[in-house]
Amino acid sequence: MSNSEKTELITIGKVSKAHGIKGEIKIIPLTTYPERFNDLEKVFVEFENEVVKEFKIEKVRVSTEAIFLKFEGINDRNEAEKFSKAYISIVENDLVSLEEGEFFVFEIIGLSVETVEKEFLGVVTDVMAVGDCDVYVVERESDNKEFLIPATKEFVVSIDFEAEKITIKPIPGLLI
Repeated sequence: MSNSEKTELITIGKVSKAHGIKGEIKIIPLTTYPERFNDLEKVFVEFENEVVKEFKIEKVRVSTEAIFLKFEGINDRNEAEKFSKAYISIVENDLVSLEEGEFFVFEIIGLSVETVEKEFLGVVTDVMAVGDCDVYVVERESDNKEFLIPATKEFVVSIDFEAEKITIKPIPGLLI
């Protein structure tokens, strides 16, 4: 896979370990929709050495704690153990459809953040799941400041993907 293709992949899970003796792997889902694995025919696996390979899915089991995948051609525990700590990714065409007002984490990362008063705060570098809401990690390079912005309607005024900008209305003490 070329580097340009690699950048188009969206990570949806991380391999925890081999499971059982017949080549299954246990996946920790990195998605709000773990049932999405049921609809996939293939995934891309990014190994620790950054090698990316495509694998056809033979079997999927979804439990409350994890996803269990069996790839075609991976038939024993020794082969499955080679997937440990690898990431599971898909191409954009395999993304689930979202409701209006919903978006994917990868769409938020890299957006600039400013206040309603037009003060530039920085760029979203991560999105953390904390309790009932996500929190945007915003980093400003000029002074190495980091801000944690709750992704709620109380703080986030607008998200403009075309302008690549999030506008927030901070409360006193939020930006200290």
